Amino acid sequence: MDKAPPAYELDIAPDGDGWRYRKRWRSGLRRFLPALWHATDAHGLKRLRELDQQRPV
Repeated sequence: MDKAPPAYELDIAPDGDGWRYRKRWRSGLRRFLPALWHATDAHGLKRLRELDQQRPV
């Protein structure tokens, strides 16, 4: 049986001394909302990547 694709894509980009990220949703009503960028630091970036690895695929 095929697994469903992830509900969102995580985009990460450098922003000066910090980082920014956004979630682009693929399903549900959230896919119609704009994907806003959020600022984070190196610790937050590490945590985002850990959470992204843990989510079911």
